[in-house]
Amino acid sequence: MIKKIAILSLLLLGLLIACEGKEELIKENPDYVEEGYGVLKLTLNSSTATKAVGDPLTGDGDVTLKGESDIKNVAFFIHTEGTADGNGHFQAYFSGNKDSDNDFVDLTVENGNCSSAILRFRSDAWQNPQVMVIANYEEGGTLANQLKNIKSWEELKNVTVNAVVEEPENPDEGGGEPASVTSNAPSSPLLMYTLQTIDQWKMSEGRVGGGPATVTFVLQRLVSRIDIRNYANLGTVDADKRFVLESVEIVNPNSDPSLMATAEQKAVSGDPIVYPEADGAISVDAEGDGHQYIDGLYVYENSNKEDATATYLRIKGKLNGDAYQKVVLLQTQLAPVEPIALQRNHRYVVNIMPEAERQEVSFSIEVLDWDEGETLYAQPSFPAPKWESVAVPNTGFTWTSATKTLGVTSATTAVSGTFKFKTTGNCATEVSVFYRYDYGGTSLTTKGESSPEKPDWVVRGKPTFSFESSKVVTAYDVAIPKQVEAELVPLDILVCTRNANSNTYNDTLVIQYRPEYADAAHAFESGETGNKIPHLVGGRYWAPVNLGATKIFAGTNYNMPSKLVDDDAMNEFSAYTGLCYQWGRPVGFGGDVTKIVTTTKATFNEDRTISYTDEGDATKFIKVSGDWCDQNEAIGQRRWNGGTNASPIKVKNDPCPRGWRMPTSGNMGLLDSNGRSESVDGKYKKIKDDDNTNLFMYLPASGFYSGALGRDNGGRDLGGGRYYVAALCLPGYNAPNYLFFGGSAGSYQASACPIRCIQNDGPEIVEVTE
Repeated sequence: MIKKIAILSLLLLGLLIACEGKEELIKENPDYVEEGYGVLKLTLNSSTATKAVGDPLTGDGDVTLKGESDIKNVAFFIHTEGTADGNGHFQAYFSGNKDSDNDFVDLTVENGNCSSAILRFRSDAWQNPQVMVIANYEEGGTLANQLKNIKSWEELKNVTVNAVVEEPENPDEGGGEPASVTSNAPSSPLLMYTLQTIDQWKMSEGRVGGGPATVTFVLQRLVSRIDIRNYANLGTVDADKRFVLESVEIVNPNSDPSLMATAEQKAVSGDPIVYPEADGAISVDAEGDGHQYIDGLYVYENSNKEDATATYLRIKGKLNGDAYQKVVLLQTQLAPVEPIALQRNHRYVVNIMPEAERQEVSFSIEVLDWDEGETLYAQPSFPAPKWESVAVPNTGFTWTSATKTLGVTSATTAVSGTFKFKTTGNCATEVSVFYRYDYGGTSLTTKGESSPEKPDWVVRGKPTFSFESSKVVTAYDVAIPKQVEAELVPLDILVCTRNANSNTYNDTLVIQYRPEYADAAHAFESGETGNKIPHLVGGRYWAPVNLGATKIFAGTNYNMPSKLVDDDAMNEFSAYTGLCYQWGRPVGFGGDVTKIVTTTKATFNEDRTISYTDEGDATKFIKVSGDWCDQNEAIGQRRWNGGTNASPIKVKNDPCPRGWRMPTSGNMGLLDSNGRSESVDGKYKKIKDDDNTNLFMYLPASGFYSGALGRDNGGRDLGGGRYYVAALCLPGYNAPNYLFFGGSAGSYQASACPIRCIQNDGPEIVEVTE
């Protein structure tokens, strides 16, 4: 996360002015300007300080260097887009041109830094108003000339710094001394910028745009800062491993970055940056342990993805008295090795350490943000607690340390165990628990007696202070809860840890349950080898088969028949394609339905029970045209949904097994979105899994039984692709369903269609920051 310095608080006022002496009138009457104009009144704050992550906001932890927060000059660019009723406008303002610019009303400079300004801006339309602020633009070599020649917002987007930066002549006092390097390197006062849309100025219905608005702008430094720490020169290091640093060379520094960070940028390699210059010396921590250090090597951003232009360091010195040099690549040290990008507004610390077992030195790279400074908008930074002493249950689980994921290995039975870990940090830690996919953890045998976010099965030990590490240690025992045997469903339990003084979660233990799909009413046949794991599609888990199927349909493993000639063929077809359900009834039909019919309608009651004239009719297909029941408008339209289309609630007539529910039309629409699905010969549709595009969920063209029943194929119409969904009835009380080839359609409630169940996840959880 890129930290920023909050240095700009501005007040945007849509005002009108209509007389001479506009500068004085605006200053004295900030609520009055003429029609078609706006006034921007802003305050600049240059008293910010630079912090590293974990440093206190006050005291000796300040790592600010001279000039890092200076605002010696400033440029403003305001842009609005046009509409049918008027043109937008683009205007630039430069502090160096203040006296010759009638719209640059006022500029105040305090202690050599710009502190406040008032700008006047005219526009006929206020569509998408944006403001860009660039501080210290005159220090950027050719940048000042580039900016002054800009005539449009589009041109501004393409500006590159083309940096040739001169050393400041008289930097203000404060902080430490920045490194003195070759003149082609960036130096303070540093280029800073911000880009923001002014929502309060936007045009809307009944509003022409503009008007008063208070906005806070946050400026970012355009450079990265590299600090060097050499701990291999200390007197406590064995003489044959002692390394004295003599110079650092930054090779392939990016010399021409884009001003706006709007897209992936290609680095342009510049001349090497060498520290120190001739006759210079490396600083020594004389009041501390005596280690050597360099503060404030500034470079422009570089993704370091391309080897030819990647920025790296060349370290030179003497190891055990002999000349020594080493190339330090900006990349991770552990596999998989990946480049460390130099990002604007980030601080990087390169630590040089002695090797314990050989005559060598090693290099580690820390990425530390430049944190917010001591301004009205500053917030304290809270170090993230670290995990240690992780203990995984002996059996039934797999542990992936990189992602802190504890996977339940059993796909068919519930398991439990105890997971243990400790956190260390500058204070105690706290945990909160969230659930993903199975909202609220309803499939668990125990959810604890306390709140869902702090269940009893997560036990925090008493925080203790470690004198060896000067850290607070907090131990946790997580008694992993079992799932109900009859409700083994996909579930992630997120056990999120955080610094007790912060609301931001730093690390998350993911307890991952991925059992096979089970339907107690329709068990899979013995010896079935198909994949029974639910499919994640559109961010939700789906059953791998249609409701009532006892064999896995996997597309190519089954030939769709053109006709069902006998009972065996009819039953085989139903085993792969599932059962069909009349709208709102919990009983499914397959095989030859013509043998189990009744023509007597049933009654749908207020409590969603169904009354039959003959009890034996409860398992029979109700053969009628139209609705199979006496219409009850209060319930009849919500037979499979106790909520709404947007927020469905499962009801007792829902035939899906425990933990699953009828999908809505919106859920079914996810299967066709974003190119996920492919229809194959009109026989089935295959849909890509979210996590593995080489895996597919299959929807067979299962056909359906019309209310009137056909004569062939046991009454089933073959080749159709209708699937029922848990939505309200369509106008005229037709039951809604989802067509195999996309879209939605209606059929009489007496028609029986197949169902593909979706996990009953309930409301979405609040996402956490990991």
